[in-house]
Amino acid sequence: MEATASRLKELLETIERHESVFGLTTDIWFRGQANADWRLTPGALRSEFTARAAERMRPLGGNWQLDERSSGRVVELQINKRFQRHSAMFLKDTSDLVDVYFNAQHYGLPTRLLDWTTNPLAALYFASQPPDDIDGAVYSLIPLDTYYYQYSDPVSGIHNVRLTPTPVRDSHEAFLGQLFYLFDEIKGPYVLPAAGPDEKLNQLAEQNPQFKLFPRTLGGVLPVVPTLRFDRMLAQRSCFTFHPPDCDELPTASRAVEVPASDKPTIRIALRRLGITRSNLFPGLGGLSDELRELLNEETITPRAAATPQGVAVLNTLISGKVTPAKGGRVVSVTVRSQPCLTVASGRTA
Repeated sequence: MEATASRLKELLETIERHESVFGLTTDIWFRGQANADWRLTPGALRSEFTARAAERMRPLGGNWQLDERSSGRVVELQINKRFQRHSAMFLKDTSDLVDVYFNAQHYGLPTRLLDWTTNPLAALYFASQPPDDIDGAVYSLIPLDTYYYQYSDPVSGIHNVRLTPTPVRDSHEAFLGQLFYLFDEIKGPYVLPAAGPDEKLNQLAEQNPQFKLFPRTLGGVLPVVPTLRFDRMLAQRSCFTFHPPDCDELPTASRAVEVPASDKPTIRIALRRLGITRSNLFPGLGGLSDELRELLNEETITPRAAATPQGVAVLNTLISGKVTPAKGGRVVSVTVRSQPCLTVASGRTA
């Protein structure tokens, strides 16, 4: 278990460094990836999605000959609106675009949301997942930034650049305003990321020395603290980064822990002993079934009576599927992780 202890030590050191600078004012975010070479890019901006989108657009011909990125935006709009329409019988209010969008992310639709967690052990769990011949990694992110955005209200005619500290709640206008673009709906002011302050903000800073303008550090990516509307989000301590157009990757995320491929099985077993399991992170029957399949694939059977003739008889039963009666009618049992799984008594299994 030295590999697991080493990874945990590195995670704790990362948290300690963060707290030495920022105290307890904000959590540090973590993301585990089973492949260390994967980019920190959400599903709707990954090359495989945009390439498929371009393939779908190509048969239209004419003015629809778009590059991959533009094709991705068109197809993204189509699938968002289709999900919104067809999910009406399952969702309480499909006019609530935040709820629709987080449900789309929850059920695997490509979105502009990238999953993070405030639980470092959950991130290590995801980084240690198969394939076991590819290195994984845990990334860390400090979600503090000054977020500048262009605010445009066609009703009031107000158009300006605003700023907000991050992370923001999922009800903040900086997030809501960008969802309108992704569903092609006018429900309020539109928002797009801005590179920095405009002339009015600069003048305000000059007139008021206490009003400080800081450069943005996350490249237009917006950290979002969501309402924990699903049991999975609560179990995983979920938070997200929202990636607007041309903000594919995070410039300041750092790789906190390397997870060598050879250490993945050992780390998974150690995390299971610490209570970080599939069923805990994915509450419900699906997570429970996945966890039991993992146990069947990875756990070894440790027979309590393997050294005795009766224990050998039970092992033969497990291996061959045949019942070998125990001599003298003695009861012999085999346990898996301290739980009895087979009992042989007088030649019968129970």
